[in-house]
Amino acid sequence: MKIVKMTIIVWSVVILTLYVLYNTFLCPYERFQVLQYTKQCWLLQYQLTVIKPMMFLISAILFTSLFTFFISTKTFKQWIIFSTIWMILAALWISQASVRPVGFPTILPASKGEISIWMGSLFVIISLGMFAVMTLREKYTKPQHKSR
Repeated sequence: MKIVKMTIIVWSVVILTLYVLYNTFLCPYERFQVLQYTKQCWLLQYQLTVIKPMMFLISAILFTSLFTFFISTKTFKQWIIFSTIWMILAALWISQASVRPVGFPTILPASKGEISIWMGSLFVIISLGMFAVMTLREKYTKPQHKSR
C-alpha cells in the first residue's frame, strides 16, 4: 500500500511541476489573453477550460494524500473509493459549467474555476474528516470475540 500512496504523491507533484513550468517558460502569455499568442502556445486555449480547474483538484489530492501515510490500510482503501467517485463527479460538474459566470449572480458558483475550487476544498475537508473519524473508530472499538 505504501507504493500506491507514494505513486499518488509522485504523480501529483509531477503534474503540478509541469504546470508551473508550462506557465513560467512555455506559455507565460496567460495574463494577456490575446489571440495572437494562441499560435505560439496552442495549450493557451485550454487554460481556463481544462488546465486550471484540474490543477485545483490535483492540488487537493496532493494535500490529502500526504495524510494517507498516517492512516490504516482499510481507511486508505475506502478513501481511494471515495476519492475516485468524488473526482469523477467533480470532473463531470466542471465540464458542464461555463468558463465564466453568466447572468444573475447565484449562490452556487457558476464558472469552472470556482467550481473546481469548491470541489477541491470540500474534498480536502471531507477527506480529513473521514481520516479522523475512521482512525478514531478503529482505535476505540474493540473487536468482538465469540466466547463459548
